[in-house]
Amino acid sequence: MKARGRAAYAIGAACAGGLAACAQIGGLDDFTYVASDDASSAEAGAGSDVGGPTPVAVTPDIPSGADGDPVLVTPTNGATALFLRGRDGVVRFGDLSISGAGIDAWRDPGLPTAVSDPAVGVHLDGSRSAFIVTASGDLVGVDEEPDGGWTAPRVVASNVRGDLAIDDHGYPMAVLARAGTALVVVPVEGDAGAAASLDGSLAGSPALAYNEDGRAEVFALTGDGTIVHQWRIQPEGAFAGTWASLGGTFVGDPAVLEGSDLLMVLAAVDTSGTLRVWKQGQANGPFVVMPSIDGPFEPPAVLAMSPSGSMLLAVRSATGEIATYEWSVPLSAFASLASPSMVSTDAKPALGVKGTGTVVVVRTGVSLLESMLDTTAQDFAR
Repeated sequence: MKARGRAAYAIGAACAGGLAACAQIGGLDDFTYVASDDASSAEAGAGSDVGGPTPVAVTPDIPSGADGDPVLVTPTNGATALFLRGRDGVVRFGDLSISGAGIDAWRDPGLPTAVSDPAVGVHLDGSRSAFIVTASGDLVGVDEEPDGGWTAPRVVASNVRGDLAIDDHGYPMAVLARAGTALVVVPVEGDAGAAASLDGSLAGSPALAYNEDGRAEVFALTGDGTIVHQWRIQPEGAFAGTWASLGGTFVGDPAVLEGSDLLMVLAAVDTSGTLRVWKQGQANGPFVVMPSIDGPFEPPAVLAMSPSGSMLLAVRSATGEIATYEWSVPLSAFASLASPSMVSTDAKPALGVKGTGTVVVVRTGVSLLESMLDTTAQDFAR
């Protein structure tokens, strides 16, 4: 295992991003791209009725087609790569073309047959590690080598399920997975030590983001529809061990991301189909309720940062169309962008960087659609 990791973060304020006051929280047969188009903004709502550009198909086709959700990964000073699982269970990846449509080529990092979407962590030197879950419940990973090849696959944990989250801001890199109703945190590089199991009543896959002082915080859906979370006590220390809960009842995994102001934003679809939004009120501090977005929507939502530093959100409507939103500095509320001209999708969208722009990628059946988002980076404060 490689002894590479991101630089450690200094420990900040003792009161972390809690939801109670000062809680201690520390076959894709083809692809389609569309050209960039002017975005329009409006008050937060169910989405813009301004049509986006028309998709165009690109190649190459992925062998066997797709059976998973697209995953976009952008290393520092590197090209954005698209990772996804095929209908044959093989995970492949390729770099998005900056000009024109398509990817450079499909490559196989050598992972075994997967039942989860891939999770990819980026090391300080820009190299990547990719992980999947097998049908037998093994958590398996591979590491990218300096020559562009990948190491032989290794089993790093057993008896896990669902999709994965990665903590790659500290050393050692750790993979988070659900094991029954508990959460297991598995260090995966260097002399990393043993995995830690965090008891709970989880039913969904973990989502992870970071407090201003560098401490990771993990969120997950429970069996009764609540969202719980806990956090590392120090940037490279253990998790707190106790779950705090978020009020409300939800129907899918949450999305969470730290913004350009280093305050985390959380979004989740509740049982009414409304997208509820929270933001930390101060560095490492409690979450406060922000304006919600009326749906109805289907979970989960996805959050990402644009190259200009604005926060972007993508979510499916009840009929499967993708609605996109931007939340610019100063972060205060989401406002709708022109939604891409995409057919209905039954899969989770992905947001990522392409050159100096932002793309949204979705799978619909065995096809993949991609649209450039022309973000405005203006103040959307109400």
